[in-house]
Amino acid sequence: MPSKVTCQAPFPLTFPDDLTGSPSPNVTWWSGNALLDGSWQGSADGAVRNQLTLGPLSRADLGAEYTCWATNHVLSPPRSTTFSIDLLLRPLTVNMMGVNRPLSVGTTYQLSCESAGSRPAASITWWLGSQKLKHAREEHLEAFNVTRSVLSFTPDMDSLGQQLRCQAENHKLRAAPLQQSWPLTVHYKPRPTLRLWSRLQERGTRQGDDVFMKCDVRADPPVTDIRWKFQSKPIGLFPHLSVDISNGSLVLRSVTTKASGQYSCEATNAEGTAESNYTTLDVQVLPVCASDGTETVQAARGETVNVTCNVSANPEPFRYTWALNVSGE
Repeated sequence: MPSKVTCQAPFPLTFPDDLTGSPSPNVTWWSGNALLDGSWQGSADGAVRNQLTLGPLSRADLGAEYTCWATNHVLSPPRSTTFSIDLLLRPLTVNMMGVNRPLSVGTTYQLSCESAGSRPAASITWWLGSQKLKHAREEHLEAFNVTRSVLSFTPDMDSLGQQLRCQAENHKLRAAPLQQSWPLTVHYKPRPTLRLWSRLQERGTRQGDDVFMKCDVRADPPVTDIRWKFQSKPIGLFPHLSVDISNGSLVLRSVTTKASGQYSCEATNAEGTAESNYTTLDVQVLPVCASDGTETVQAARGETVNVTCNVSANPEPFRYTWALNVSGE
């Protein structure tokens, strides 16, 4: 008979003990000083059997010892054999630590998960949604029958709304793993996007138009401040711009060519500050002569004269028309 028997709780376990001798021995089963079974049966071949049935086994039976004693004469020393119970046990508990709080994108955290009650020690794995995570180290605390896993985890934008799960299982058993999961709360710096908020994008912005801009911000936690920039400087430094600012919107009133340039918005929350994309405003104006009034050009008969037409315009004129007003000889 083996000295150690490994089995899976809560299955029953049966041990026959067949002994021979003359005279026929008395065969009994004991647990310590407690008699478990004092009945036995003889067979035609002279063997004596006492069959011990245990179970269903529980965790309390782990390490229990059982002894079969055989005696057949008061002058003969009794003989015995002893075996102990070793059990395959599934995990009882699994607990995640350090997860039930907001995490920040780009920050590395050491998250712990402990499982107790498994024999042999449980194997712990980490999952983010359906993705198995790496970068975890595992240790076994044999004295407390505990397995601990520490995960090095750096959340990114793909972690938003995901479930982080710790899973413990005994690979020697065909039992469903024990698991605990937490919905992740992931904080991140604002992600602002600047866009023109009008039909002017289609036909272009003309002098005298009102221009609307919108700063769309994705952020968690919510933004506490939105600021506007012109040519990479605070827009308040440009008094020639007539602006109205409210709720993440910017309105430029009756724009002139001085409003042409690059605009951006800057958003702030508890995680930090971030700047949006740049939007270029190009204010179009009708052609205007650069010089005021009429310019007189005098020339002698037969002389070649170059006359220049200086024009201020946006976009550049693509066609010029000349007229000759003849007066005198």
